Amino acid sequence: MRSAISICALALLSCASASTHGALRSESLVSVYGQCGGRGYAGATTCTSGNTCVYIASTYSQCLPTPPTSTEFATYAQCDGSNFKTNGKTCRPNDMCYKLTSLLSRCYPKKSE
Repeated sequence: MRSAISICALALLSCASASTHGALRSESLVSVYGQCGGRGYAGATTCTSGNTCVYIASTYSQCLPTPPTSTEFATYAQCDGSNFKTNGKTCRPNDMCYKLTSLLSRCYPKKSE
């Protein structure tokens, strides 16, 4: 009887642990270049803003920068400057166009607040 109680207690502990782990998992975010999926992976699966979880292999998915749309400049791309034509493009929502010289401005990530 004693071993049956121990097994039951362990089963309940395992359930509590799994449910707590699930709660933490949904609140955690994976940074750029971090693992976000794959067979056997039990960590967080949501990437930080501006990144997308990309399938690499059955055992590994990775957070990579989301490519810019056709109306956006990539992060660190030139966005203004003397004789530079933007052709209607702007920096991505999480970036800002920062003037380096009169000839060159680049899209840099906005600072976290």
